[in-house]
Amino acid sequence: MPKKVKSKKIETEDEPDDEPEDESELEPEEEQIEDTDDLSINDEDEEEIEESDEEDCLIEKTINEDNQLFDNVYNSEEQPVNKEVIVAKENRITINRLTKYEMVRILGERTKQLTMGAKPLVKNYNNLSYEKIAEEELKLNMIPYKIKRPLPNGKFEIWTLDELYKDHILSQLE
Repeated sequence: MPKKVKSKKIETEDEPDDEPEDESELEPEEEQIEDTDDLSINDEDEEEIEESDEEDCLIEKTINEDNQLFDNVYNSEEQPVNKEVIVAKENRITINRLTKYEMVRILGERTKQLTMGAKPLVKNYNNLSYEKIAEEELKLNMIPYKIKRPLPNGKFEIWTLDELYKDHILSQLE
């Protein structure tokens, strides 16, 4: 099949809009290819494009850099040790009174233990609820908990329940 050529008419000042006398005055505007066998695809060009895409991939570069960073961080031998500094009994600066927050926290933890099946530390607990058992244990100083109070300088004070004054709080329980 012959190739089709679109032509464009060239106008000059001498000639009006008449039909051209020669076909030589026609210029090809665009060439159309109907036969696809004339086109050749080079496999090497495709491989080069794929390789350049892989080299320029920002995501893969970032992932590789992150992996190297994490390998360096987790394989390093220098790991910070979190040492908690506990203040000695003689150097304590907080008062020896049990706060409401600490009391509620202790009663809640002890009640939770009792509901999970822990044995009560008081006698004659048959008719008492778990909350009342925990309150009785607190009144009698039978709960073996320690309270850890954080200080503003990053140190901690540890108090046992026996050391804390509780009368002001226990009056509220009754």
